[in-house]
Amino acid sequence: MKTSIVIISYNEKDYLRNAFNSCLEQGLDDFEVVIADDGSTDGSIEIIKELHASYPNIVKFYIADRGHIDFLIPSIRCSNLLKKAFKMCEGDFIEAMSADDIFYDKNKTKKQLSFLMKHPKYMSCYCDFNKYYEDTGVTTRSLNPRFVSRKMLWARYYVHVSCFLFRRECLNNLLDKFCDDTGLLYSLLISGKCKHLPFIGFQYKQRQNSIMSSSSEMKLNILEVLLLQDLLNFKSKQYLNSTKCRLYKPLEYCFNNADQIENKDKYLQLFEDNSLLKAVFYKDESALKIIKDYKAKRSANSFPYFCSRMLNKVAKLFRGRK
Repeated sequence: MKTSIVIISYNEKDYLRNAFNSCLEQGLDDFEVVIADDGSTDGSIEIIKELHASYPNIVKFYIADRGHIDFLIPSIRCSNLLKKAFKMCEGDFIEAMSADDIFYDKNKTKKQLSFLMKHPKYMSCYCDFNKYYEDTGVTTRSLNPRFVSRKMLWARYYVHVSCFLFRRECLNNLLDKFCDDTGLLYSLLISGKCKHLPFIGFQYKQRQNSIMSSSSEMKLNILEVLLLQDLLNFKSKQYLNSTKCRLYKPLEYCFNNADQIENKDKYLQLFEDNSLLKAVFYKDESALKIIKDYKAKRSANSFPYFCSRMLNKVAKLFRGRK
């Protein structure tokens, strides 16, 4: 059974080889590496072509033409790259990572493959990860929730999508605009059963000047509300109450600060059905009812979430003693 590893790259020539080498070190017999680059200008493209020349039976690549960009939403550009890469994948199982990250455990993919092969009813599985802070050199462990339902996982928790290995059937549930990070997490969770495997398999690099770490609070909240509109427009309405619980705060933030939002019309043009965005951005009375409903769902979820957190904290304590 073939495995496809997707690497997303943009101006990351100093990290790209390490990411690729961590894929080779997985020691897989039947695999491919699909590198999708967003039109880098720092020499990354030359490295990608060198890797393809050195490993023609393993490496595929796609280079995006950035052209003229007058309104940039990085998450949507990344999502478009991922969709291109996913179409190139031939594997029965898929995992994805950024070019500045690495697989930490040399058996990460094998461990996850073994689980999914033995448990055909599961659509995905996820491991734990390290977070490496480039500016300080500090590494911290991030232990993902082990005892949690998929609904609760979507409602309240964050799991880095590079911790996942998933069956290619999950690609049938991609959102229209957002299939990076949180959007992809939703697609994996609604696709079917997933399992937490308690080992650190992935290392995420936190860079001081990365797009997300340097984004304003306003832009980050707008991004979440754009994701919400994409979710509401999606063919499946699974986990709707969990979605309301997860995205209540960004929705309320954008409504309360709507007067400060710039380029409203450009955001609205992203969606054919933009009714939620329009109500929030222009402070329509209907938005108040929506926010009240979302707040009620989050309040109702508070006690189950508290119980879930306590259970997982105990589990983490026991793991920390090992």
